[in-house]
Amino acid sequence: MINRSDCVYLHRALETWLSSPKFEEAFEIMKKVEKKQVIYGMFIAEAVSTRKKYEDPVGDEIFRFEDMCREGTEGRWGKETCIPSVQNVEYRRYLKAITKRAMDLGIQSFLFGQMQLQDEHPSFARTEMKKVIDDMRSYAKEREMDIIIGAQTDDITDEKYLRMFDYIEGGVGIDSKGNVENQPCSSKFGSCWALLWDKRYSSKANNVLLHLDWSGLTWDDMGIFARMPQETRIRTLERL
Repeated sequence: MINRSDCVYLHRALETWLSSPKFEEAFEIMKKVEKKQVIYGMFIAEAVSTRKKYEDPVGDEIFRFEDMCREGTEGRWGKETCIPSVQNVEYRRYLKAITKRAMDLGIQSFLFGQMQLQDEHPSFARTEMKKVIDDMRSYAKEREMDIIIGAQTDDITDEKYLRMFDYIEGGVGIDSKGNVENQPCSSKFGSCWALLWDKRYSSKANNVLLHLDWSGLTWDDMGIFARMPQETRIRTLERL
């Protein structure tokens, strides 16, 4: 399908939700893609499985997910899961290992999931994320390759923090008629579900990437979009 398509960028091609990245499997798939100039993306999830570990064949190290957890988040995504925290050295070591290996594989785009969860101090003055990004850009420079680093930042508004990333990403927030609200936060939620095109965020970011949000639940963007009549879907995409 990829070979037949006009695609040049495969966003979140490599997934890490509750699992370490499957590099060997990814490599086998990439070998079958005949198209040239394809950019592959990797998602670095805000969810790890504490019953698992990652054995890095390059550095011959073992990383234990249970040592990466943000305090008080055990069971956040189900039994034996947690949210990893960039405050934890073990998590930063793990990120350094997997992003280097991903670059060795040829992956050039990296997206960090829900930074307001992964980062206990999402401000430029206090964050440890600077170290992670600096490590990634330094290794890319060594390899003489271009990379882009994005993040799901939700309602974070610290401009220096947002500009650490090449882009920020979030959902659209459509209703059943394909309309979007003209305000910083969606009214569908009690807490702020950020509408990132709003100037509150977009004016402080390098780039904003919007997508039809998918959570596997019927109320998300993709669930709403899929149940629209075809005419409404067409009109919605044209409007967006």
